[in-house]
Amino acid sequence: VDDMHLEIASDTYRRPERPIRTPEWIAELIADPQALLVVAEVGGTVVGFLEAALGEAKPLPFLVQKRFVTVNNLMVDAASRRLGVGRALMAAAQDWVRTQGTQELRLTVYDGNPGAMAFYQALGFTPVKHDLRLALDE
Repeated sequence: VDDMHLEIASDTYRRPERPIRTPEWIAELIADPQALLVVAEVGGTVVGFLEAALGEAKPLPFLVQKRFVTVNNLMVDAASRRLGVGRALMAAAQDWVRTQGTQELRLTVYDGNPGAMAFYQALGFTPVKHDLRLALDE
């Protein structure tokens, strides 16, 4: 997932100096009641994972106050794609959303990732906004 982010959005992401998905990071996610980590295995080999977190709207007078879950990362090994692994991970996320007192699941897809966009739209996600950027000369 990190390599894909670097390829698509190198102006935002950089290669970390050391591993970030450490056993400690995993333990923190598992212990956090507002976080979800789901791992997909085939034949005892990890072929994908999903990481999500519970959030809520900022307390601004013009925003509807609600809770939601954001999928921060979904990754399926290239050899395991189109086998239902991603769908199973997303189904697990949807099940968890329902246990969190909310009914909304959010995520971000970069424009340079049309395969992910098609996957999520096939699951019923709809585009809501586009983030635009302008790089200014220094």
